[in-house]
Amino acid sequence: MQFKFKKEKRSKWNRDIKGYLKLKLDQKIKIVELYLQDFSILEISKIMKNSYSACYSVIEKYKKFGYNSFAMEKKKGRKSKINLDAQKAANFKINIENKIEDKDLLIKQLKEENKILKLENAIAKKVSALVQLKDSLTKKNSK
Repeated sequence: MQFKFKKEKRSKWNRDIKGYLKLKLDQKIKIVELYLQDFSILEISKIMKNSYSACYSVIEKYKKFGYNSFAMEKKKGRKSKINLDAQKAANFKINIENKIEDKDLLIKQLKEENKILKLENAIAKKVSALVQLKDSLTKKNSK
């Protein structure tokens, strides 16, 4: 005859929206203390009656960030739209100012380039006129 052990029911209130178990701060600290006493993660999960993965993630955060990891809880959800709009507006103003400065600089550069091209064009016309004059003179002398 086999005995069946009753599983303890956990409260619905310590789960988040998706149904994942949320560990409280004192539970996280207890998990880390047990880990520091050289208990394995499997033993800790059985003692604390939590899943292996929950205990593992708490311990990994502790290894990475120390005790500060418990204070570093991320806020979940969508960022507030007000802050995003203000940030976009500020970036837009900066971009407009940069574009205006860039346009002024671009106009100056284009004017200088235009002057250079006009001078090159004038020189090319004079050279071609001189070549034609030389050709016409050589034809007259050869006759």
